[in-house]
Amino acid sequence: MGARRVLCLAAVLALVCLGQARGSAAATPETVDLTPYLDGFPEIGDFHMFNRSDGQTLRAEILDVREGKKSTGYETEYDEAGDLEQEFSETVHGQEERLGSAISGDLVFATRRPKRVQSFVVVPGMPQSFKVGSALFYHGRRAGKATLAGTSTFVGFEPVSTPLGDFAEAAHFHREQTFTIKVHHSVFQTISISDSWITVEFGTVFAHREAHSYQDGFPLETFGPFDYTLDHGQYQGVPYP
Repeated sequence: MGARRVLCLAAVLALVCLGQARGSAAATPETVDLTPYLDGFPEIGDFHMFNRSDGQTLRAEILDVREGKKSTGYETEYDEAGDLEQEFSETVHGQEERLGSAISGDLVFATRRPKRVQSFVVVPGMPQSFKVGSALFYHGRRAGKATLAGTSTFVGFEPVSTPLGDFAEAAHFHREQTFTIKVHHSVFQTISISDSWITVEFGTVFAHREAHSYQDGFPLETFGPFDYTLDHGQYQGVPYP
């Protein structure tokens, strides 16, 4: 079923937090509103280009935008070292990020509707749980089912330095997730750990990812660990830096 593609897809899904809005965060003693960091209004053709620590690259580009009354749906293509994936997501503005279906080569993970993976209002240090179920199709035929489940934790605001500049208050997120695929009597799993530093100006500017895949409990492959540094991109049609 393409263990390499499944492994790469799990790593790509860990990069869902790519907010690009402008503004400043508002906080209370109990909670932090990260809407300015995680919300945004990217347009078709907007993209992020990351340099990976092994010399490869990751490009995330908006292919389609669907406007709703209170939310916006996005189709995003990820090209990581030549492996292409498409992801369908939904941003409920001012509230949360939702994840929907995904396409990886001949594999289609179809969800009935997008599910929440990240609320914009968080409690520092408190994990937020998420779970997204999907039906797996292979060459157009139903082949099994899949579940992405895990936690996302806002660690706090931290300084981070990148080629794009020094950012005094980047939002640090830690995510742990398991992507499980069941096909007949076989179970494929990819366990991923990631950390992302997100800024108001550019979204994610630095990230660390690693993943391990298994079939029926036996190790298959390791992905990373890799560091990702934002090099350049485009937001609302305007290139940066």
